Amino acid sequence: MDAMRPSHKEPGGWRRRCAREPGVPVRRLPCKGTWGNYIKNKTEGVGRAMSSNLRFFDALPAYYGDKRKLVKAIFKVAPPASQAPTFADAFLGGGAVSVMAKALGYRVLCNDIAQRSYIVGKALVENNRVKLTDEDINRLFLETENDGFIRANFSPTVILSKHADFLDNAFALVRAMEEGHKKYLLLLLLVKYIFSMREYKKFSTPNAFNIPMEERRIEWIKNRTYHASIKAVLKPIPEALREFAGAVNRGVIDNAQENRAFKLDVREFLQEIQADVVYFDPPYAGTMAYEDNYHALDQILEGRMFPARKSEFSRKDGMKFLDEVFQAARHIPIWIASMGNAGGANDLSELQEMVARYRRTETYRIKYRHIPAVATEEHQAKNEEFLIVGRPR
Repeated sequence: MDAMRPSHKEPGGWRRRCAREPGVPVRRLPCKGTWGNYIKNKTEGVGRAMSSNLRFFDALPAYYGDKRKLVKAIFKVAPPASQAPTFADAFLGGGAVSVMAKALGYRVLCNDIAQRSYIVGKALVENNRVKLTDEDINRLFLETENDGFIRANFSPTVILSKHADFLDNAFALVRAMEEGHKKYLLLLLLVKYIFSMREYKKFSTPNAFNIPMEERRIEWIKNRTYHASIKAVLKPIPEALREFAGAVNRGVIDNAQENRAFKLDVREFLQEIQADVVYFDPPYAGTMAYEDNYHALDQILEGRMFPARKSEFSRKDGMKFLDEVFQAARHIPIWIASMGNAGGANDLSELQEMVARYRRTETYRIKYRHIPAVATEEHQAKNEEFLIVGRPR
């Protein structure tokens, strides 16, 4: 058997089936078996430190499009770290795939042009040992000069005024720190804190919560709908930060590898690195534009106002840019690309054909459900994710 290929049999009795040419029916990929045991076996020792409930995912922000539900399927089709030591994640996004790859013992090279994702990469992928302490949290409350940017532009519509004042001060303190893993851990902590106060983790919803809450008209708020958000904004800030710091620290794992996080155009990233496996999860036309939904967060993180910059991959002609990405990755032997069908709206065949120009392909279908806040029941019933695996001919 080719040394770059995974074993023919994986947990739960799943056997690999190939769709070698575009148009060949795809196969279903069940995610069965004990995942904790699978991690332990596949990492050849690294997994011994990983608990079966994957608590290191607690550290990740709740970004839409996060792949933590799909990592089992992704690493069922990937060769193990012993055969393919370096894993590249071309579109880091929420970080679940890179963090899982790190836990499985790969050397991880991850990339994303978005600052919100780069923070995850620096804090959790590149960082092996540094963790947050109570002293770090206390330092966020030291008064320092700041420009009041969040209070002036996002309060109370996005952030309540008392939290905006704290965040303006905290971001000023963190930005003044020297470059290092501690700085990015604190930025990740602040991102998770902001998310806790946004209903359904969304930044594009009407002000059915923030305005009444700012004006103390709690009776106007639908308590059942916004119960978690009400609890979050009423919790004392130091208490909330300590809880989130514990979650962030659970994501700091040492895999004894020199992992790297990049913030480059994806084509430049791929041309610069050497890897054995690369994972692609780009935005696709017809799917949620993260630049729109997270526009407020992106401006908060950069400390300035700017128009939303929509990804070229989200455009109607985005597939032509994806072909440029594949050309830049021709030197990497194994490709894994994921694609959601957007409730039946996206066509898999174009992506299949594109990968097949460069690689022998295998395609797998996984049933997938989004959270109710972002998809109707009709959409959920039709929703599927696909994995296309490309191997050398």
